[in-house]
Amino acid sequence: SLIRDLVFDISEKYGIQKDKSANSINATIEKLAVIQKNVHENPPVIAMQVLINASGLYVPGPNIKDILNKVDDITIGSNEFYSIYDLEKEKFLTVDPKVLEVLGIGSNSVTIQSLFGMDPNQRLFYEEDVDHVARWAGIAYIVLAFPGFSFKAISDHYKVNFRVAINNSINPQINEAKIIMLEKKCYLVYDDKNPSNKEPRFHFDRWTVYDASQFEYVSPVFVTNLQQGTYMNALAYLLNAFLLEVPPKYIAIMEEKRKTDRNKAVANELNKNLLNYTGIEYEFDESQIGDCFAKSIRHKMAEIMRIWDRSSKNISVLSDQEAMQCARKLGLIPVPTLVKQLLYRNILD
Repeated sequence: SLIRDLVFDISEKYGIQKDKSANSINATIEKLAVIQKNVHENPPVIAMQVLINASGLYVPGPNIKDILNKVDDITIGSNEFYSIYDLEKEKFLTVDPKVLEVLGIGSNSVTIQSLFGMDPNQRLFYEEDVDHVARWAGIAYIVLAFPGFSFKAISDHYKVNFRVAINNSINPQINEAKIIMLEKKCYLVYDDKNPSNKEPRFHFDRWTVYDASQFEYVSPVFVTNLQQGTYMNALAYLLNAFLLEVPPKYIAIMEEKRKTDRNKAVANELNKNLLNYTGIEYEFDESQIGDCFAKSIRHKMAEIMRIWDRSSKNISVLSDQEAMQCARKLGLIPVPTLVKQLLYRNILD
């Protein structure tokens, strides 16, 4: 219901027929239902594979030949390297040799398999982040394919931060740290062999290396014009919440809880927002908030983490603070402003 409400709002803004949007979101929800079933039997990185063939409307820019010819002229910072990924072949077409200087590993060590934990001989993934990166990447494919959005090649991009573990670096500093943070900016690129095909075949990825102490959570964002970016990031948020099967009431409570530890203040804010967004007068009280955390939210967060984060398969969530930590890690808080009104329409369901 929340997703459909947002989708119809997007359709109205971008002049898309509601039937087309409805068909698109129905097909998406069917795919997400398949993933929800498969993730109980497979790692998230495998379960999310059903989404990799999504395609949408893109605005052409430089093609792959242009990029390859000019790549040496692109300004790359001292802590950066680039790569070009072939979506069709599902592998990197090229990885900047500078990765040896920046990470202390060879170009052939950077593969999609090593980054996502599918190569036992080369492990770059960090187990606490890899499943969340995979989940968000699958969601990104859905959002990019959604009717009405138009993504500009080599301009608009998808940005995500995550940690990797490097155990065989020739760089002494990285070898000592073992874990570093990567910021990945993913730009779309087109195939030069078929100018009439507006669907991208490649990513141009720009990677920046940071100390892992700067990392908080896997928090992806679409970088485009303000209106489109607001809608794309809101849709990504709702798809993630739907995939994780989190009730709107729990999300609304946790969103207010992140601003204060006092359950009475949380209840007051819920009542105020419910009235502002829906006109409904309701009286949540502090005991209801405490009971919801103790009896429901803590259990739900632990349950989701066991399914969607292989590093947390034995997790127990014993406090409100631990539940909030899980919610942040899962991308459930903070809640985008555009989503809040939709949440409160469904909070009493």
